[in-house]
Amino acid sequence: MSLTSNDNGLNYANFLGITYSGGTGISVCVKSGSGKLASIMVCSATTTPTLKLIDGITLGSGGSVIMPVFTPVSGTNYWFGAPILFQNGLYLESGGSVIGTVAYF
Repeated sequence: MSLTSNDNGLNYANFLGITYSGGTGISVCVKSGSGKLASIMVCSATTTPTLKLIDGITLGSGGSVIMPVFTPVSGTNYWFGAPILFQNGLYLESGGSVIGTVAYF
């Protein structure tokens, strides 16, 4: 299937699986450069889970906070209605045990 002149390209999302069940969390650059965050699907969240999203490419890069620390709920798709823009990159920090997927453009 090819893109048509009427297609803005928002129909095709990339994704990154989040899999961490060690209980201490992870920090990962989901995408470097500008883009759009579409949703976060949380399949499992235990051991005091938390998520935080930053417009940056490294921990402590001084990027703007896209989403402050929140407690994700298992079996929940956090879809934002419209993509959330980021300029420098999409950086995710998690605490506890979180398994899920980040969808972005």
